[in-house]
Amino acid sequence: FIDLCILLGCDYCETIRGIGPKRAIELIRQHRCIEEVLKHIDGNKYTVPGDWAYSQARSLFLTPDVVNVDDVELKWTEPEEDKLVSFLCEDKGFRSVRGVEGECER
Repeated sequence: FIDLCILLGCDYCETIRGIGPKRAIELIRQHRCIEEVLKHIDGNKYTVPGDWAYSQARSLFLTPDVVNVDDVELKWTEPEEDKLVSFLCEDKGFRSVRGVEGECER
């Protein structure tokens, strides 16, 4: 299932250009894992990224870095509006004042 998810596209690595959901499930059913898919895939038809990090992606799915919830203490406070606006406007490109037509004003 993890190899299927990687073939379908995940946040941890690129995909093989040209392989959609139907072809991905066919390949996994036939070859059972990405390594076997790569051995049998038509390289002229499907472009595999040169440094495709599928094994690292698989590792992240199998052994995720998790935190023990007992070690986490959450403290809810009022948001720091200036820092939030700075993050949204300066870092993420939002406008601090928006016009009409469904857009909001800060």
